[in-house]
Amino acid sequence: MLVPSRSRGRVRPYWLALLALGCSASEPTADVEAAPLSEVGKPVPDQSMSVTSEGTDAPRVAEAKAPVEPKQLQRPIPETDPAPIVIKEPDPIEYRISKQMLTIYAAPEVTAPVRGRIPIFEGFEVFAYVEGKGCDGKGWADIGSGGYACLEQSRPGKKAKAQMLPEDRDRGLPFFYAKVPTGQTAYKWKSEADYRAGKDPVETLEAGHDYAFKYRKRSGSELMLIDDKGRVVPQSMMHKYQPSRFAGQDLVAAPVPEGQIMAWAVTWPETPVFAGPKRTETPAATIGYQDVIYIDAEPAAPDWYRLADGSGYVPDSVIGRFVPPSPLEGAGPQEVWIDVELDEQVLTVMHGETAVFATLISSGHKGPTPKGIFRIHHKQAIGEMRSNPGDDDPYAVEGVPFVQYFVGGYALHTAYWHNRFGRPISHGCVNLSPADAKYVFEQTGPQLRPGWVEAYEHEARLGTSLRVRRGNRPIEDKRKPVEHLYLGG
Repeated sequence: MLVPSRSRGRVRPYWLALLALGCSASEPTADVEAAPLSEVGKPVPDQSMSVTSEGTDAPRVAEAKAPVEPKQLQRPIPETDPAPIVIKEPDPIEYRISKQMLTIYAAPEVTAPVRGRIPIFEGFEVFAYVEGKGCDGKGWADIGSGGYACLEQSRPGKKAKAQMLPEDRDRGLPFFYAKVPTGQTAYKWKSEADYRAGKDPVETLEAGHDYAFKYRKRSGSELMLIDDKGRVVPQSMMHKYQPSRFAGQDLVAAPVPEGQIMAWAVTWPETPVFAGPKRTETPAATIGYQDVIYIDAEPAAPDWYRLADGSGYVPDSVIGRFVPPSPLEGAGPQEVWIDVELDEQVLTVMHGETAVFATLISSGHKGPTPKGIFRIHHKQAIGEMRSNPGDDDPYAVEGVPFVQYFVGGYALHTAYWHNRFGRPISHGCVNLSPADAKYVFEQTGPQLRPGWVEAYEHEARLGTSLRVRRGNRPIEDKRKPVEHLYLGG
């Protein structure tokens, strides 16, 4: 769940000026030893996971706390068809650049529902100039996707182009992420010149805080992390996160062979393959962590599967199986919707009744992930996680990309701080690897246009349906009429 946080004083960078987010009231940001696999997900033998504190692919844990969606003023809205409406926009007539965070409205008046936001100094498209209310000077513009902005706090950008946010700086992520190592101290200097001159630092960095840096550069023999104000931190003082490189499977390009089931090995550092369907057998081979395997469709013995190539057997407890989801009632033949299956920790992107993409997730362990059929109603290209004031275990996590709220404060989002996809470890949100979070974000509504940093659904452009289930157990359809956010009127 998510905690709202507004910037104070000057306008902060867009990733700090947005609503903050998080998924639990007690999830730490510091790395902790992973719980034995017997404590999460499927039952496993008496073997605990070996977890290292360094390395790109080692599972790491550092999540955040219970969020609360920003308070929304609700007005009664009639029920509408859940299928999103796709409308092709004409070519823009102008590009402009925002001079402050701009609010996007669903109509050209400040009393209209909020459709989204554009961050400061960002380029955006203009498709038409329109009449409206409550905007002085340059007036209103149609900026696409049913959104309107007052142009008063923007300027022409003759050479500007609008780009999809966030930018890619580090393995598909918009920032370089780092934290203060446990038991150590780190400092920030006003500039690299001040650091080289031996001047006093301007800030002592907080423990339990994950920092997002805009740039990283080599200076002599040192690597420097640089924030949006040009302030520097020697990387040697920090632990830099190595985001997961895990990515899901394109089921159109690589369909699952008939009569087989695709699965992932989810035991770190490798999954044993047995000569027979029992643990008394000596492991005959191993499978790499998060590697894709194919198994027979039917179990060889209770909770055991034979590898499709006949090379051995694996217990169900050490794999995450992709089982094609049943259809979503009412979904159109080409409608994009998302299925999340909690037992196997698998997310599937569906086109009607066809699965086109599947991947591993990490759902709630210390707090449950809500089950039901929802709509993605609010998306952020980037946000931050922050604990409530006075929490016993305070934390702050900057720059979390590709956030998609589906009920209350629960969201799909990137987790750059761990690589335990395939095991439930969050406090309720659905964690995705950086590559998978970006892909899923691009498939779903409400769509963000170039230059937009967040978007809310509205009646003409409803969010994508999301089904969260555990096996085939009955779930409730919890999709509701659109609940708008209003700033005025």
